[in-house]
Amino acid sequence: MQALAMFTISPAAVLLSFDEKTWGKLFKLKKIDNEMNKFLEILLGLILVIAPIVFAWYSLGWGFWNFGTAAWEVIKGGIIVGVVMIGLLFLMLGISDLKE
Repeated sequence: MQALAMFTISPAAVLLSFDEKTWGKLFKLKKIDNEMNKFLEILLGLILVIAPIVFAWYSLGWGFWNFGTAAWEVIKGGIIVGVVMIGLLFLMLGISDLKE
């Protein structure tokens, strides 16, 4: 079993043995320019904002599948958690100012 382990190559050793020039030759690295069309970005944002509101509005009469009520509960819980987090932030800032 030891003889077999003597001839294995660890993946980390292989990765460390390649430099930047070798990677460039192997994979033909190119700079990718990820720029989205501005109008497409605005349109996608409007769809992602308006679609859930419309879906929640129409789901009010679906009984168990009423997403509007669930959304309001999450928003109310988020407001409570947000206020608590802001309070903790002010406490930590005050304590750090007392140390100085």
